[in-house]
Amino acid sequence: MEPAADMETASASTSTSASASASASASASASASASASATAAVGAMMDGRLLQENALSWPEVQEICKELEHLYRKDAQKDAARVRALARKRKEISAACQEKKNTAQQQLNQLLGNVREWEQQSNTAKARRDELAKKLQELEALKREMVAQLERVRVDEQSSKESLERLLDTYETARQEALKFQLEHRNEIDRAKHFMSLYAAVTGIKWDFSGDSIAGEIHIPRTQEIVPFEIDSTQSNDFETANALWAKIDAAFDALDNNDEL
Repeated sequence: MEPAADMETASASTSTSASASASASASASASASASASATAAVGAMMDGRLLQENALSWPEVQEICKELEHLYRKDAQKDAARVRALARKRKEISAACQEKKNTAQQQLNQLLGNVREWEQQSNTAKARRDELAKKLQELEALKREMVAQLERVRVDEQSSKESLERLLDTYETARQEALKFQLEHRNEIDRAKHFMSLYAAVTGIKWDFSGDSIAGEIHIPRTQEIVPFEIDSTQSNDFETANALWAKIDAAFDALDNNDEL
């Protein structure tokens, strides 16, 4: 705001100087008009006297001329002094105007520099604002993507939870059925175990359940001999498989009896 005030002061000073110059010029013009009026009056007097049937004498004419000369000399001296004063005033006004003009030009240059700096700062701020707006758009897009991912995770979690609940229900159902089956067939299982133990004691068989075929070893307690066997059950029915197994048992014990006879 100070440069603008200085410019207004310079403008006011320039206007004041111009007004003073105009006043001086008006004074000079008034002086010249007064001289012209005096000359016109003297001329009118002469014309009046001449019109009076040439009543003026030569001395009177000389007197009139002297008066005119004195009047012109007096006005000329005043006009010269006024012209010199006006010239000095003009120089002063011109110097003051030039100084004010230089000051105003400096202030104008400073203001233009401030305006350019402000424009540069404004452009920089606009670029930053645009970059910030772009970042905000990217963040908004990322936010939407994250919300979508969270929604998918929530749906997947709900689906997984439901699947887990179904699996738990299935497992519980199977466990209950297994317990029920175990309770219902406990006696049969115990009886089967008893028969298996009895058959193992009578036959000396130790079963091998690692493969698909019927296999194991026949243990002869008296001689501590072990006779391995393996029967492919896919090549015969249950009856034939049982007969083949008893045949192997009989063969093992028959070999023992033959050794005893020898």
